[in-house]
Order: sequence, then C-alpha cells, then structure tokens
Amino acid sequence: MNRATQSGAGRSAGFTLIELLVVIAIIGTLVVAFAPALSGMLSRGDEAETEARQIELASMVESYQRYYGEYPPDDLSIIVKDKQANWQFGADNGKNTGIESLVLHLSFDAKAGGKLDERMEWLANTDGDKAPVDVPLLGTRARYEIVDAWGTPFAYFSATCGSAYQGRQVILGATIEGADALEVFARPWKHPETGQWLNPRKFQIVSAGPDLSFNTDDDIVYPTVPR
Repeated sequence: MNRATQSGAGRSAGFTLIELLVVIAIIGTLVVAFAPALSGMLSRGDEAETEARQIELASMVESYQRYYGEYPPDDLSIIVKDKQANWQFGADNGKNTGIESLVLHLSFDAKAGGKLDERMEWLANTDGDKAPVDVPLLGTRARYEIVDAWGTPFAYFSATCGSAYQGRQVILGATIEGADALEVFARPWKHPETGQWLNPRKFQIVSAGPDLSFNTDDDIVYPTVPR
C-alpha cells in the first residue's frame, strides 16, 4: 500500500469518527429537547390508566350496591349481609383500610360486582397484612389494595357505610427506587364551590396522582372534582 492510499484511509477513518460524534451530539440534543414532552406523554398515559381503573372500579361498586342495597363499607369492622356474615376479617393494622375493605367486599360474590380476580395486575399488598382465611374469589389470605398507575393504593371512602366521609385514612404509599414506602394521609374531597362533600350519600375513589401525596392539586378523584 502506498503512502497516498494510507493517508486516504486515515482521513476516511477520521471523518467517520467525527461524523459519529456529530450524530451522538445531535441525538443528545434531541433527547434534552423532547424529554419534557415525552415525560408529559407518559404522565398523561398514567393519568388515563388511573382514571380507567377508577371508572371500572366504580362500576363494580355500583353493581355491589344494586345487589346488596348499600355501598361497600370503608371499615374492616363492618360486615355486610348474608354470604359475608360468617367470614372473618381479622384485626386491622390501620393502613389502607378503606381500599382493603372495598377489595374484600367485592371479592365475596361475582354476582355483586366482583371481577377483581380478572384484574390481578391492579392489586398489591403494600403493607403485607393478611386475613385469617382466604378471600373467596381471590383465593389468597393477602389483603390486597387496588393501586393507581404509580403504584399507590387508592383511598376509598364510603358516605353511607363506614366513615361517612369523616376523618382521614393512612395509606402506605408506593415504594420508590427501593426506598421504604412512606405513610401518607388521605381525606375525602369537597366541592370547591359549595363546600359540600363530593358525591354525597355515595362514595369516592381517590388517587394521590404523580406526586404520591393526597389532597394536592394533581389528585385524580372519582367523581371528578370541579376545578
């Protein structure tokens, strides 16, 4: 190989490396430029998924009400009607009480809105507690909660059977990057204009939203809070 050929090959390799660096720089610039938009798209996707879960869950709650004549309680000390009368709830550890009570009550009879065994991907047991015996439709002693798209259990409040929208619930939040989950507090929502309870005489299903804290502006509430 003569020197001219070697020189040409070196220049070709050099130009290829420069071009590669330029491409990497362009990609980096694009990532920085579009990261906020991508993050927003992902967040909107999580919000849509959370709202879809709330709507389907609300349908189950209404089906339960039609079957039993009252809404599921948000209190583990309350047992509603026939098939549940002989079932043992066991002691409550004071965490995720409302949503755990809802999961248990929806899991006694498929005719009463119980479809959670078809939605196992919604379920988690963030506080690790167990019932004394298997939950009928779920076939496990785990006291599951229904979680939102960010992994935080929903807060469920009943206006007519249990708390009557009084007080607050302790929710064991989502685990982030291996850190221990934090206890957060949830209260039911009021209508911002009238000051009356939202969805009076029925129920509320509340997601903490992307900030993982309840009763903040990014909460996702069923039914929707007028803004």
